[in-house]
Amino acid sequence: MRDFLIVFKTLFRNANSRTEDAEGKKKIPSGLKALISFLPLVALICIMVAFLAVNLKSVGEFSLLVVAIVAATQLLVMFLSMFSIVTTLYGAKDTPFLNTLPLRPTSVFFAKFAMTYVNALELSTAVILPTVLTSAIAFNVASKSMFYGFYPLLLAILLVAPILPLFIVSVLSMPVVWLGSYFKGKPTLKSVLVILFYFVLMCAYMVLVYYMNTRGFGQEGGVEMSQGTLASLSVLANVFYPDKVLVNYCLGIQAGKNFGISAAITVGMIVVMLLLSALFYKRINSKATENSQSTESKIATFKQSNVVVSIMKRDFTSIMRNSALAMTSFANLLMAPLFIVVMYFITNFKSGAEEGVTPFMSEMMGIGFVVMYSMIFLAGANMIASMAYTREGKSFFASKALPINPKDSIKAKLLLSIIVPSVLLVPIMLIALLLYKIDIVSTLLVGIDTLMMITGICSMSILFDMKKGNQHWEQVAEIKNSSQNTYQLISAFASIVPAIIVFVLGIVLAACEDILGVVIAKVIFWAVATIFSVVVLIVGLCLLKAYGLKWYEFIGENKPKKKGAKNELGRGLLK
Repeated sequence: MRDFLIVFKTLFRNANSRTEDAEGKKKIPSGLKALISFLPLVALICIMVAFLAVNLKSVGEFSLLVVAIVAATQLLVMFLSMFSIVTTLYGAKDTPFLNTLPLRPTSVFFAKFAMTYVNALELSTAVILPTVLTSAIAFNVASKSMFYGFYPLLLAILLVAPILPLFIVSVLSMPVVWLGSYFKGKPTLKSVLVILFYFVLMCAYMVLVYYMNTRGFGQEGGVEMSQGTLASLSVLANVFYPDKVLVNYCLGIQAGKNFGISAAITVGMIVVMLLLSALFYKRINSKATENSQSTESKIATFKQSNVVVSIMKRDFTSIMRNSALAMTSFANLLMAPLFIVVMYFITNFKSGAEEGVTPFMSEMMGIGFVVMYSMIFLAGANMIASMAYTREGKSFFASKALPINPKDSIKAKLLLSIIVPSVLLVPIMLIALLLYKIDIVSTLLVGIDTLMMITGICSMSILFDMKKGNQHWEQVAEIKNSSQNTYQLISAFASIVPAIIVFVLGIVLAACEDILGVVIAKVIFWAVATIFSVVVLIVGLCLLKAYGLKWYEFIGENKPKKKGAKNELGRGLLK
């Protein structure tokens, strides 16, 4: 405990030391700026959940809404924190220094994990607290059946919510990074195995969750709901089972049983991290230190080829030769087919329509899942585009001095960021056609609309990386300084918002089947989805064409913020 407190206090003070501008004036922390930028979105979500809460009829239905809010926030935390967690735990610049100190590896791991927990807690609290409170008050006013102990117990939800996403990322990344550390001198093979192992572990986790919620813990029944929206929330609650039991406990639903299960799951996650950190963490850092001290040299051969193709090959090779960059670039993309397959089994599409859900509603929900996850993961979460120039680091300045037309460079970045997710789009379309039994026309439209969305979003992401990217890093861990690029939130939400709207629209149209008919409902659905994709495509390409060459000249001028004089010793040792 003493080692943990020493390391954690040092890391915390170092992370929270003040920043100053060129004139020595204190600058507003980037986290506070991001929080302020989130306020309008949080306010909009509060209005939406209040409207939903007023129409709920029981505490059981209200619990599903709270679980959905918590789960959505956890997904946000997981995707925004994934790269930061991996680099903080395994790729930080202070690792060799900490390895020389008489500190237990487990204490160092949990000190760094606690830092990521604090950051995740700030983000999750900013979303969960106002939205859940708003929905609770609205539900209480409308139904008069609220468990008032929920309000103080909301603190338990706030404290426990960040643990699950951090647990998933840290536990799955430990064996992945450890395995990759043994492939010294074979960076491409190492990256391939790291990505493959990560994907296998994620599949295993999804299978475990499915088993727990269909056969484990006696979960054979559920809340009966006839509305499509509540049915979807019930499915989500089954997927995020730890959140389900935690929320049910806080709402007084079988409080004793759910408290025991929730406490056991939370303690179990901590114990698993403790065991894995003792097993892997020291070996990971030792291997990383050894590998960083050895270099290999090869005789290079050159041949003439197309400039754009050459840039794409070099870019892809540089990603594959760094396992941390490879996992960051491809992890989110691989989640698209995985989530789509998992949702098929969890929602029982293989058995036909669920009770209270019409066959057409089931079909539209299936189409909605495929479209939503494809657009979110392949477009909005495409890190290949979001770090197009950032991942080059200082080597960009050398390549910029070469006689390469900026148009060719931008074109190569855009094509690479489109080709990689497009490759994954092929199995997704096969899954839609063969597994979900979606008709061939809808399957083709899934591919066309998603491809247009990918192109538009990638154009925006590359442009924003030119504007606010960070090329001033020497180690991969330092790329986290580019997380101050809040512009990327625009491109992310430009795919997330249309994807969610299209999913909800499909459910609404299916509910109007008797009025509209199947054909007209599908025509309206795909017309709206295509309009969204075309608009994003046009806006993205027009922005890249209008500002791409102009902003290309300023790549590299956005330098990481310098720390102030405060906590100079800690900064010098650890950063």
